[in-house]
Amino acid sequence: MGAITADVYAYVDNDPLNLTAPSGLDTQFGINANGTAALVILGINVGATAGISVPDNKLNLGGYQLYVTPQVAGMAGGGEFLGAGVSGAFSKSNGPLPLVSGAVNLYAEADVGKVAAVGVGVQGAGNVLSPGYNPPNDSFGGAGVSLPVKGGEGLGLWAGAGLAANGTVATPTIGQRIGGTSSAISSIFGGSSDTKGSPASSSTGPTT
Repeated sequence: MGAITADVYAYVDNDPLNLTAPSGLDTQFGINANGTAALVILGINVGATAGISVPDNKLNLGGYQLYVTPQVAGMAGGGEFLGAGVSGAFSKSNGPLPLVSGAVNLYAEADVGKVAAVGVGVQGAGNVLSPGYNPPNDSFGGAGVSLPVKGGEGLGLWAGAGLAANGTVATPTIGQRIGGTSSAISSIFGGSSDTKGSPASSSTGPTT
């Protein structure tokens, strides 16, 4: 029997170093630093995540991105707590991250500490500002894990839930650079450009 061969890179036009799979999932790894202040029934969490987005095809060297995501969350709950900590962040997106994006998500957090402190936060995957958003259909963590356990210093006991507003700024991939250049050329000369080499767009940024 003769050997059966396949063009394994046909789905990226035989250019796996610069193009990505349309249905590929990129993975974001980051470090999150944040602090929480809560008194009686109201609490606030402020933090930021910095990390790297890794393409589904690890050989796609042009698909790696650096990103920064600041976030602020307002909560209603019970207890008193003041502290700060650091945690790891992990999430997935449908293709490369947009250069600039933002969302408002459901958020819940619990913290306990007496000098040494530990906290757990979960964040919804859906953007509550999106048309047709339905809370019962939301999922915590989305395509990835969004349950960071942070360690740090703090004092008190608190649990609350509310909304988190976040924005992400990411470096462009090679495909996004090509797509932007093609669009600019098209607008100048009034013609259409072939942007099939542009990576798939992302549905969301990394959650923290």
